[in-house]
Formats: sequence, C-alpha cells, structure tokens
Amino acid sequence: MTSVISQISSAVQQITSELEYDPPYVSKFGLVLFNNNGTTTNMYYTAADMINALNTAAQTTDSSGNCTDFFFIPVLQALTNFIISNKSPIYVVSDGLPQDMALSEEVSRLNSHSNAPINFIYIEPDPSTGCPAFDYESPGFRAAAEISFRFSGIASFVGNGDKANVQQLLYT
Repeated sequence: MTSVISQISSAVQQITSELEYDPPYVSKFGLVLFNNNGTTTNMYYTAADMINALNTAAQTTDSSGNCTDFFFIPVLQALTNFIISNKSPIYVVSDGLPQDMALSEEVSRLNSHSNAPINFIYIEPDPSTGCPAFDYESPGFRAAAEISFRFSGIASFVGNGDKANVQQLLYT
C-alpha cells in the first residue's frame, strides 16, 4: 500500500494546487487511517499538513493484516468526528474487503444529512498474501458498492497491474 498512499498524497497535492484560488474550499481535511481493525482519526486545516500525514503513512513498514478489515467503521468515524459539508467527498482506500457489513446501513443513515459521495477503492492484495481472487459479487464489495452508488460515489477495483494508476483514478 506504500505506493498507493504516495499516489493519494500526490493526487491531493495536484487537486489542492489547482484550487488555490479558493482557499476556504480546500482548508479542512479529515484522515482516518485503519489497519488490522484499528483506526486513527485526525483533522488537518491545510493541504500541506494532510499531505505530510499521508507521506508519513506511506513510509510505514507494517505489512500485517489479512484479507478483510473494518471498512464502514472508519466511514462512521469520519461522519461523526468531522464536520462534513454538503456533498464533500469521502474516499475509502483499502486492500481488505469489509468485515463490518452490518454497519453499512448506519453509514447510509448518518450520511443522509451531508449527502457526501462515498468512494470505495479496493486495491487487490499482493498474490503472496493468499487472499482469494476478487469477485464483484462478493458480499463485502456489494455492500460497499450499494452505499457508494446511493450517494453518487464510485466503487472501484484496482488490480495489481493497475496499482501505478491510482492517482489518475482519484484525480479524474
């Protein structure tokens, strides 16, 4: 995930530099990092601080984890901890499918106030992890896709061959 997080950082840099003419529009960022069913939540008031946090996260050497993770709990944390303005996008990038699908309707209920597009981007784990092959019809991905589509977001799968193109996915 190191290269993916670096690409996310580059996409944030690219987008915020193009929106410099409207500083209030790019003045608040929430970041929820999650791994192994644990989360950390931080709010940033400058793009530079957010980019620094992403760059720090990209340098982690923690490669532990398994094929599933909490997916909707971090979204619930974002919806409850951050003041999300109307239609501000939420991005969830993970290399594990959701194991907390029972919370997807709670995400839907909470997000009905801000109507934030929720974008789920599932990164195919390295083959050495032993995770099963990706399936668009898996219950975890279907739950993410349903929530995403409900709020005009996207639910994307990024295969191992496309990992170098995550920045383009986020930027376009």
